[in-house]
Amino acid sequence: MKVNVTRKSILGTIRKNTSWISGESLSRKYSISRVAVWKHIKALQDEGYIIESGHRGYKLSEEGDNLSSLDFIPSEKIHVYRELESTMYAAAQRMQNPEGESDDFIILADHQLAGIGRDGESWTSPSGGIYMTCVINRSLPLSEASLIPLRGILTVLQSLESSGIPNPHFRWPGDIMIQDRKVGGVLEEYHIRGGEILWYALGIGIHINDDFSGQDVTSVADITGINLNRRKIVRLFKDIWEKNLCLTPADLCKDLTTYSLFLHKHVRIHTRLNEILEGIAQSIDTEGRLCLVSDSYTTRVLSGESIKLTIKGKIYE
Repeated sequence: MKVNVTRKSILGTIRKNTSWISGESLSRKYSISRVAVWKHIKALQDEGYIIESGHRGYKLSEEGDNLSSLDFIPSEKIHVYRELESTMYAAAQRMQNPEGESDDFIILADHQLAGIGRDGESWTSPSGGIYMTCVINRSLPLSEASLIPLRGILTVLQSLESSGIPNPHFRWPGDIMIQDRKVGGVLEEYHIRGGEILWYALGIGIHINDDFSGQDVTSVADITGINLNRRKIVRLFKDIWEKNLCLTPADLCKDLTTYSLFLHKHVRIHTRLNEILEGIAQSIDTEGRLCLVSDSYTTRVLSGESIKLTIKGKIYE
């Protein structure tokens, strides 16, 4: 999304001032009319910035929790949209453009109209959550296909934990959990030519500050009472994501084990082929597979294979 340079600069000026700044001062500073200043302020308010206006001028009363392209610089390669049908769809469209991106990038939306969940189900995506698609825009070995979702899961969990959320964990194959309740998940799309991945898109949806009172869906804020700044979470995620992309498979599995509360427990996995696999979830191996051990067999389940995992008879929705 194209950034209005003057509007971004006006926002920066208002942020720096702890008191009111007059429209006349902004008019002189940017060599524009006071009406033009007001239009920029109105546009900022429409984007979610909580700016007071009155006879003394303008003042940012609080930061708010909005997501805007004005808060990210071009070098971050984060493309922010107020509204999208789906960040996965937008990322795929961008990759189909022959003059598209040459580097890795992230598509981020404040809310989605048609969010996509695992197995093609819809993903409720109101404002307040984080909905993004991280595109790795370079060739990768096919072996990374089962590891990248785990890299994304680890990054989300570490980002939440570093932000003060206690004991985040995940459920195989890709559900983000807080206190055994699902608040997010990942899904993937990648294009293959020959024996390598041309580009890889990892979709991530996390309900952060969304209010789902009285509904089956829930959010981090609903469960913990903690409201997080989504801009800070996105930046933290990006920093950790870039580091986790460089982890060896062994280090990735080691770090992820800390958040895998289902390990060493008796589990039941219902696969896409309607098979029921049951046994002790022993470990996650360096190929991104869950090792399941029973009295009669040992099997390994890829991260993209399972639909539902049960622990001790409890089916987590």
